[in-house]
Amino acid sequence: MKKDNQIYSLLLVSVILLLMAVSSIWVQQTEINKMQHEQVIIKQCIDNATKALQTKDAELEGYLMQSLMKRGVE
Repeated sequence: MKKDNQIYSLLLVSVILLLMAVSSIWVQQTEINKMQHEQVIIKQCIDNATKALQTKDAELEGYLMQSLMKRGVE
């Protein structure tokens, strides 16, 4: 009877450790997914900022060309 209790105790400890491992893996995977989602958002922000800067650069270049052309005419 004592040996049966030891086996059941070991089995219970094994199940508890397995559940802890599974929950730890689940939490880690959740964090990884969250970080990947944040990376996508950051990449979109960088892409949007890059496009805005390229647009402003083109506008400034056009303004500079017009300004230089006006000075050349005068």
